[in-house]
Amino acid sequence: MDARRSDARDLVKVAGFSVALAVYVYVIGWLVTWVRLTAARLPIDASLPVIDDKVLLATGLRTVLLMAAAFAAMCAVAWATHAWTWDQRSPQWHAVVTSGRTAARASPPAPDSTPAVKPPGDPFVRVVAGFNVGVLAAALGLAGARLIEPLIDQIRPGLWWALVGPWAVLSVLATVVLVLLGPLRGGRVIHAILWVIVVVVAMLCSAPLGLLILTWAGIATLGRLFGRTHSPPGSKLEFVLSPLPWILLTIYALVGLAYYAVPPVSFSHTIITTASGTRSGGYLARTSAGVYVVTCTPLADATSTDEAVSFTPAARVAGMATGGAPFVVDSGRQPSLPTLALHALGIDAGTPTWIHPELRAARPTCAGSSLRPPSVGFAAPALGTGVIAGPAPPNGRASDGEPPIEQTTHWIAALARRYQPTILVTAADRFWPVSVGALLADAGPTGQPTCLHHLPGVCAVRAPILTDLKPSGSSPDDFLQYPANPPLDVDPTGQWAAFLRGQRGLQTPLPTLHSWLADPSTLDPWSSAQVYFYYSGPADFSRYPARNAAVPAGLLALQYWFLYPYNYYPTAATPDLMNDAPLAGDVVNTDLHQGDWEHVTVLLDPHTLAPQWLYMARHSDEGQYYRWDSPRLTFDEGHPIVEAAFGGHPSYDAHCGARLRYAHGLNGITSDWIVCGSGRYAFRAQTTPLVDIAQAPWACWQGHFGIATPTEIGAAQKNEGSIQRTIDSNYFVAGPRSPLTQAENRGVCAGAAGPAATENEAIRSGLGRRLAP
Repeated sequence: MDARRSDARDLVKVAGFSVALAVYVYVIGWLVTWVRLTAARLPIDASLPVIDDKVLLATGLRTVLLMAAAFAAMCAVAWATHAWTWDQRSPQWHAVVTSGRTAARASPPAPDSTPAVKPPGDPFVRVVAGFNVGVLAAALGLAGARLIEPLIDQIRPGLWWALVGPWAVLSVLATVVLVLLGPLRGGRVIHAILWVIVVVVAMLCSAPLGLLILTWAGIATLGRLFGRTHSPPGSKLEFVLSPLPWILLTIYALVGLAYYAVPPVSFSHTIITTASGTRSGGYLARTSAGVYVVTCTPLADATSTDEAVSFTPAARVAGMATGGAPFVVDSGRQPSLPTLALHALGIDAGTPTWIHPELRAARPTCAGSSLRPPSVGFAAPALGTGVIAGPAPPNGRASDGEPPIEQTTHWIAALARRYQPTILVTAADRFWPVSVGALLADAGPTGQPTCLHHLPGVCAVRAPILTDLKPSGSSPDDFLQYPANPPLDVDPTGQWAAFLRGQRGLQTPLPTLHSWLADPSTLDPWSSAQVYFYYSGPADFSRYPARNAAVPAGLLALQYWFLYPYNYYPTAATPDLMNDAPLAGDVVNTDLHQGDWEHVTVLLDPHTLAPQWLYMARHSDEGQYYRWDSPRLTFDEGHPIVEAAFGGHPSYDAHCGARLRYAHGLNGITSDWIVCGSGRYAFRAQTTPLVDIAQAPWACWQGHFGIATPTEIGAAQKNEGSIQRTIDSNYFVAGPRSPLTQAENRGVCAGAAGPAATENEAIRSGLGRRLAP
């Protein structure tokens, strides 16, 4: 009878334990799901109730198992911490755990008191000792690594291990030192200071890392308290049956919650087919009523905005496919523990996150969803995916631009306009072809103007105008310095802000990163966009940096030049991010210079004036020739479409992706990037003003269109054409000179006839009469 009663009680306990465990797992799953949806910035009331209970239970089970594995791994590491000193230090740690550090210091174990047989609970004490040492070593190592990280970034930016590597090394060194010192060294003040450092470091970390450090500290503290109030478990079974591992498991579940509270958040990519088309989103739930998916707008820095839950009624669902690349939502926030606590209380404030290693790899967001409709201009899908075009500037003249070619050189204007290219530029680049005058109008944060320098360090003319850039009296040492601080930076934001202030005025606030990326059209680049033209006459290909024997001599050359405010070449990049999220994929930039002249040349038959070839200049001598009927070329109502590569702006045909470079021994180790996935501006030939360089006052100005100290001039002397050199010698570079002194135009300004010599010769030869309107 007693045996049957005992068995019944055991069955009741097992049943009760099973129910309690299921409830525990379900609650963990519910909390994890709630945290994930909150991290994804989705409306909880609209999303959490539709998720099936089985999904919540599976999520909880997965989280509990993962945290149990993490806890076991941490215990193993803690146990191994004293691998070579435990026989010597175990009496001290047993004394600390069972009686406290103060009592252990008052009656320290004798030096020769190491027992021949390990006492009961020795594994437990060893694990607790490992956590005590580990948390101190990890916190000290993390603080030291954060101080070292900027030094590594200065030497070579963008290395993923810049924080993790020094942290690992410093933590190991700190562990060795602390293990050798033992637990009885140092007074209460020293130990208090060390634990204060642990807490401070945890508060300055991103939430999961900070909570992990605090759990290590909690395990160390609870382990010592448990050892003083309970007999240490003498076996693994006793340890498992004690309350301590379940308390620790719950603590590690909190670590999991903090991990899920930090974006990015991934969902299964789902495409729903309806009678009216397809919908794309992240799978959230499917009920008898219909399908719920997550939608968002992707941004070029691998973050997202406009997160929402979209519902498709079951009656409209004709089909559904799930799979492929995940649907990622990412706010870009890396909150600290105090920030999470404040947000939980409804307080929109936070503390800095000083230490935030990337816990998950950045990926393009929203699975390639399109940007929101442009607020300025209009979508132009005929020109490519994500392309937006805009109207012509008022009166056909760009902001701060020179008079268009129709007003200065009307005899050739129609021909120049006929073959003017349409330029595509990724919106994430932040720069587009502008006028020289627009750059002269740049303004610093407090209104500092552009400066014209005649001598390094001396601003000879503040706020120069176009007529200040005249050939007479200028020298090769002259340069323009636009008011960005620093003037040359791997981050182009400063130069971009100086340009926007010059165009919008100091009273107009600069757009936030997310507002601009979500709707690139708000910058209205079409009002300041401009292209320059130069008629260079019969082409002498012996003067061209790049050659092609198939191109016959004597073709008439129509040059189209583009001035970009800043050049930053993405020397190292993450390929998986560059097309959709180039701001996140761009790792290391070199070839930094203010002002960036690029050009293409349309080559015409001299008799029929029919286009034969298109030459796209790239870097120093990597230009390419395309037959006019090449399948690589695309056209916009007869105008060739040319796309500028991200950052460095060399001209390419409008096909997306990496363009490997092989010249000068590069052997494909670096690329130009034709970025299409983050939205593109189209500067159509029909609406973008065209200006004749030969009629510009600065055409033969000898200076640099960007800062050029003696150091930068020296770096550029070997290759002044486009100033593109190898990484080792091409970091801070002088701004370029006038297009009429570069590449195939060298010597144009040296002639007595001046920049209009080729135009005057064409008129004398009768071309002007053939082209007369």
